[in-house]
Amino acid sequence: NTLGFQWTVGKGCGQADDTWKERFEQLVNFKERVGHCRVPYGFKENPSLAWWVSRQRLHYNKLKQGKPVPLSPERVKMLDDIGFEWAGKAGVMDND
Repeated sequence: NTLGFQWTVGKGCGQADDTWKERFEQLVNFKERVGHCRVPYGFKENPSLAWWVSRQRLHYNKLKQGKPVPLSPERVKMLDDIGFEWAGKAGVMDND
């Protein structure tokens, strides 16, 4: 610490957290618009959100297996609180 060593790895200090929060807000907006959190795979309006949603499910499944993932219990709760569905169907387009 006294040498100025950066303990965080990745895109930079806080950037990964900022990106997660940004995608979460996009998911909240998506849900307000369509009434659910099932962002379709390949969602052309926001492909980054579709990818992010699939990554959250992947991380959650690994978390349940006891593997280390960047998905914290606090984030799981945030997603649970908005009705996130952890068992998505890969490749299924939801047109509700």
